[in-house]
Amino acid sequence: ALGDAKFVDAGNIGSQYMAVNSDGSIVAVSTRYKNAADKNVYGFNTFKLDAGGTPVAATGTADAPKVYTATESLVGVGISGGFVIGVTKDDDDATKARIFTVAVDSNGLMADTVTSEVPISGGNPIRRGGVGFSEDKSTIAVMVFNETTKQHTAEIFTVDASGVLSAGTPIPMEPTASYVTYGPPVVTNDGTAVYQRTKDIVIKSTANATNDAEIPVNRAARVFSNNDFIFVSTYEGNIYTYDMNLSAASEKAFSTGTGGRMYAGDATATHYYIPVQRAISSELNGIYQLSIGADGTLTEEAFTNIPERPDRLAVRGGSVYFSNRVGRSYKMGVIQP
Repeated sequence: ALGDAKFVDAGNIGSQYMAVNSDGSIVAVSTRYKNAADKNVYGFNTFKLDAGGTPVAATGTADAPKVYTATESLVGVGISGGFVIGVTKDDDDATKARIFTVAVDSNGLMADTVTSEVPISGGNPIRRGGVGFSEDKSTIAVMVFNETTKQHTAEIFTVDASGVLSAGTPIPMEPTASYVTYGPPVVTNDGTAVYQRTKDIVIKSTANATNDAEIPVNRAARVFSNNDFIFVSTYEGNIYTYDMNLSAASEKAFSTGTGGRMYAGDATATHYYIPVQRAISSELNGIYQLSIGADGTLTEEAFTNIPERPDRLAVRGGSVYFSNRVGRSYKMGVIQP
């Protein structure tokens, strides 16, 4: 087995994607709650591993996540160095959006003040899954939609060791593509390319369009990367691997054989991790560890059964964090292989 999972009760953390610090001891999540205007919005929760490896709530509660502006709602969260990164849109004013950093200490406690912020002005950030972080977590792609031009763009930002944000060169995305925006875009460490899916195509976009590429993938569900390979999971239980140019000759295919859904994934240099739910048997629901071969071939190595609905997942520093839906409630789980 991959290892035993340890759990703590959590708020509604199943919709958006989580982030882990470099040593795997802290995880930050977007939690849904009702604000003062009785609207469903998202704020920050963090969890810190205790001495026994169990996640313990550090910042915010299930019913009262931490927020920095009363009317804004998180659409993405990340961690880079000693800073949590938030991307928000204003629930009262669709033209207001920003990316900002907040210091987080070794106990997982987020500061009360913002370290750095940059407004997002190119369009409205996609509400669910529109924020992607590079493998080294220093580059952020925020997928926005411009209501006037009806075009998608990836706004690019970088964060330095002091938590200071800078805007990079935006990347226009394929103007004729019908992007399916559940699931974050992939962005390379240098911020020169982003990858996102339509229903049946994965598209690479670059700032000058000279290195753009695409590859057909039937019923593509999510796109992930470790900056060496692009991994595409499908609604048919398959995972395809491509080089960073999406060349057809590089394609490798892996079938889970579970008939289940994979709504998340994360990769290190050597391994790819996927949560599988709604499999043909609850005994096949769980977290799978796949080794990544030199040519991108995936091979199953280990598995931990999670009978309910393991959903979002993030891996760093030897810790595999995931959300688990049990009935109508959620738990934060962690496995340390």
